[in-house]
Amino acid sequence: MTRFLVGLILASASMATAQDAKPTMAEACKTTALIAERVVDLRKEGKSRKRTEKLVTSQLSDDAQRYLPAVFLTLDWAYSLPEEALETDIKAEWERQCMAAAQ
Repeated sequence: MTRFLVGLILASASMATAQDAKPTMAEACKTTALIAERVVDLRKEGKSRKRTEKLVTSQLSDDAQRYLPAVFLTLDWAYSLPEEALETDIKAEWERQCMAAAQ
């Protein structure tokens, strides 16, 4: 599931910003992993999906703005996870699966 989501997010980000310089796969994986980690951290803190959406989208750096359309997919994914899945190292797992999806 995560691998499919990662691929979809990377595809949507590259389509949305075709005129901009395309980030390397490592950069894209790192940025999306940070977004996923932030979303999961806010969920673990008890924030609602709507509040998390507002916080994450307002805190995106200029470089990360290209991933804005994919934030909503990440939110759906993170808020559908069972509680025990929140205890994994989301950032490391996301980056690993992202780089694997690129090969």
